[in-house]
Amino acid sequence: EKERKKKDGTLMPISIRVWSRNSAEGVPIGFWGIVQDISQRKEAEDTKRRILESSIGGIYIYDVSLGKNIFINKQYTALTGYTLDEISSMTGDEFFSLFHPKDHSRVQEHMRSLLEELPDGHNQHLDYRFKYSKGGWRWFRSCDAVYERDESGRVKQFIGTFIDITETKNLEER
Repeated sequence: EKERKKKDGTLMPISIRVWSRNSAEGVPIGFWGIVQDISQRKEAEDTKRRILESSIGGIYIYDVSLGKNIFINKQYTALTGYTLDEISSMTGDEFFSLFHPKDHSRVQEHMRSLLEELPDGHNQHLDYRFKYSKGGWRWFRSCDAVYERDESGRVKQFIGTFIDITETKNLEER
């Protein structure tokens, strides 16, 4: 991918593909190529990036076979205090320990239901406490959905979003 200057002086993102034709002996005897304007694709990618980074909720994509998040947005880090590198370097048990012990059974049931029962196009909610990186517990309301299935139909990845409901929970307790 490169950029090319238009007649008006603005830059246009382009994709260039080149093929060669070889003789029977393997010597190149000709080349041809295609130049394609990819402005719309770049605009769509930029829009998606801005949406993800502007969200007021944390967003993550969890890969079941890897057993970890493969994507988080900036708000995920703002709400939990953890970066993708910090979360990704944790074992499954270390990550699970970030959930409050009193919520472990509900988190496990949520995961089981999400992986075994949730149909595509539906979502599932869960309220839970999560350990903030600098200490203390925060309440979150999460909404998860199937993001991708493997060729056998098993959930390969799920996507989730969550918001901080700590203040609401504290008011309820009072």
